[in-house]
Amino acid sequence: MTNSNSPIKPNVSVRAVIVQDKKILIVNGDGAGDFWCTPGGRLDYGEDLKSGIKREVYEETGLTVNVGDAFAVSEFVLEKNTFHNVDIFFRCEVAGGEITQDWKDTGGPVIDRRFVTLVELQNFNVFPRWLKDGDWLSQPEINIYRGQDKKSP
Repeated sequence: MTNSNSPIKPNVSVRAVIVQDKKILIVNGDGAGDFWCTPGGRLDYGEDLKSGIKREVYEETGLTVNVGDAFAVSEFVLEKNTFHNVDIFFRCEVAGGEITQDWKDTGGPVIDRRFVTLVELQNFNVFPRWLKDGDWLSQPEINIYRGQDKKSP
């Protein structure tokens, strides 16, 4: 059931799918227990999707990235409809930096980051769960993202 009068509105987030040597980069946040996901987070007001990914990946990992094509869109809803997030996933390549244990997330709660194989990923509580299917190992044939339009008053 939907409620258009609800004060709780969906969030829009961007997520980076970074694959190196057939391993995907996943991150874990403080207080999130064993919950892992790809680097990313909520957009700032007026921020375009690709700039948001670059910012979030750097904050959480210390890596700079080149952002490629949109890869997938997922939704996540917590019980009792207190949280609804729409995630847009883009393929990214590392342009600079490296994963180190001493990196501190400059914008949030990430405390661990690592590259894992598809086999290793099966042992993680990862969001979204479809990451365990391994679709991120193949290249998409189309780019589903067409950029950001702005309307001036």
